[in-house]
Amino acid sequence: MAIHTHLDEIIKYKETIKDMFSKSQMVLALIADNPNLQLDSDEALDIADQHIFDYDYIDGTQTQTGAFIMVDVDMVDRPTPTMKDLVVYVQIVVSKSYMSLKGRGFIGVKGNRKDNLARFVDLCINNSSEFGIGRIGLDTAITGNVPDGYTSKVLTYSVPDFARNRSVGNI
Repeated sequence: MAIHTHLDEIIKYKETIKDMFSKSQMVLALIADNPNLQLDSDEALDIADQHIFDYDYIDGTQTQTGAFIMVDVDMVDRPTPTMKDLVVYVQIVVSKSYMSLKGRGFIGVKGNRKDNLARFVDLCINNSSEFGIGRIGLDTAITGNVPDGYTSKVLTYSVPDFARNRSVGNI
């Protein structure tokens, strides 16, 4: 029997976002370095499983070359008894040796892999009505701290949501 809590959105939002990225041909293609990646292929499933996480995957011991996306959600405020504010964090981490897209066959794509991943990640999430009340919007896109050999961009999104569901928890 599933137990519902007032923080179920933390899990739900992460899964929804990971699913959005897994259905984006450009996000997976940029991670795989394969502009012709087919979404229904085993390669696409493997890329999604091995490169998109719902926790902070990159640490100082990481040696794998590639691109990774990590999603996290925090509840940061409860301004009223009926509302709560959540923040979605999406961190794109790319090995510095994997940044270049020149000569890779990504027609019409300019710039580096990290910035293009951020662009297509934002395209998946921004203005979506899948989260909270209203539409989710990008608040910040800042450089993240990562171990040597990597570079990162952290996108943050604010999500107002209901703070209380009388049918769950100890009320």
